[in-house]
Amino acid sequence: MPGALPSQEFASVGPMGFDLGCLLGVLILAFIVLRRQPEAAPTLPSPFDTRPQLPKANSSAGPARVGTSAAALPVGKGAQGSHPPDETGGGGREAACCRSREQQCKWLLGTMVELWCLLCQKFQVLHKEASRARASRQHGSMAEGARDASGAASPCSCSVWVDTLGFAAFCLIRLTIGMHAYPGYQFLQGAVRSEAEISALRVARELLQLRSAAKATGAAAATASPASRMEQVVMVVRHSDAGLRTQNQVGP
Repeated sequence: MPGALPSQEFASVGPMGFDLGCLLGVLILAFIVLRRQPEAAPTLPSPFDTRPQLPKANSSAGPARVGTSAAALPVGKGAQGSHPPDETGGGGREAACCRSREQQCKWLLGTMVELWCLLCQKFQVLHKEASRARASRQHGSMAEGARDASGAASPCSCSVWVDTLGFAAFCLIRLTIGMHAYPGYQFLQGAVRSEAEISALRVARELLQLRSAAKATGAAAATASPASRMEQVVMVVRHSDAGLRTQNQVGP
């Protein structure tokens, strides 16, 4: 497209924490926006909804789209099961929609923890394989190979974790007050959108504080398990988001 500028994500080179932080930031934004979407807003099929996806009554498009059932979607460890078929009319559909969104919000937070644990496990395996290959090529010992691989970047390292927190905060801020807003904001209007944007900025601030604490502790932070690290982020997201909603309900 003549005259078009590439998006910043595709024109930047940075450390491993850049990609991981952007991914984490988008998951957090999805959680914040999904909790505030009006019932009439379109939603993606829930991975916990095992009900058959039937075509609309006035539609002649034939069978439902492929891939909207639970069999075609990955389900994380946080799955809470499916809700029963709707047999109560419009009110039942609204209640089912609310349950579906609650489940999707839980799934998003659970995915953050599960994804980080899987990444750390995968990199540990890759580092061991690289150590064996390097030791065999150099006719050295496994200890020498492990020592060479210990300096490689990994989600388990403190430096990558610190970078991830910083870039996640950067992603939240840029997609909230930058030129390119998070697409989910378009489903929110007025005070509801303002509340979501303030919540995203509050989470970004908390993540930067968490980053400073992790950077200060250094080696001590590196001993924390992958799950406990990401659970800290989940707590920050829940606390910041719930605190803002309570404040808006109670008043200053």
